[in-house]
Amino acid sequence: NTTSKKVTPSVGAEQEYFLVDKEKWLQRKDLIYTGRTLFGAMPPKGQEMDDHYFGSIRQRISAYMKEVNEECWKLGIPAKTQHNEVAPAQHELAPIYAPVNIAADQNQMMMRILKKVASRHGMRCVLHEKPFAGINGSGKHNNWSMSTDTGVNLLDPGKTPAENTQFLVFLVAVIKVKHYFNVILIKYLYFTDKRYNHFPREFLNVFMFRKIIKPYKAFALTIQHIIHFQFNLMNSNLSILFSLLICCMKFLVIFL
Repeated sequence: NTTSKKVTPSVGAEQEYFLVDKEKWLQRKDLIYTGRTLFGAMPPKGQEMDDHYFGSIRQRISAYMKEVNEECWKLGIPAKTQHNEVAPAQHELAPIYAPVNIAADQNQMMMRILKKVASRHGMRCVLHEKPFAGINGSGKHNNWSMSTDTGVNLLDPGKTPAENTQFLVFLVAVIKVKHYFNVILIKYLYFTDKRYNHFPREFLNVFMFRKIIKPYKAFALTIQHIIHFQFNLMNSNLSILFSLLICCMKFLVIFL
């Protein structure tokens, strides 16, 4: 690629939240003052069977979501997806991805809109990451990628990922950076009491589908055979991926 002049990271943040009826909210001082419950008993029905997830949206909640979308659109926030989440009274709103700086600002405005519109509908929006014990917390999953100024997604595997050298190089580079700066990333994420986190922050892992991992193993063995590059294979599959960055670079130097 000799035409691209710039690479821009983009992200689409999925915002999860709980909706609580205003009258019930006013009975819980812990929710009012801290944004989460500090005491109480488990309800008769929790999130068993996950039957709330992607289920039918109640009319009251649907009306709320419709107004949230309209308020977001007024501010140029491309809100698109809304659905029930796994826990009871938990929902999600996801906008279309945008450059990271813009997406961060949009998420801040979106959270304010969620709270403001909830008040109009006789509810309160809870954005704490772990407001209720015993059920799922609210995450903010980031759909992240990198694109060139010519519209090329550098993390697009295409139809033949094993043959997509550009994709292999950039994906392995991302994993390599995660490996080197793992402690810093964990410290950045570990900003609150681990008892109340959506996920434990002691470990930061990389997971990929089997469809993606399989070609990497073949790719690594092929490059090793061609350029006689030796690396130690540890028990973890990621150790192979960490070493692939060097393999890919040598491959590019020799053959391209």
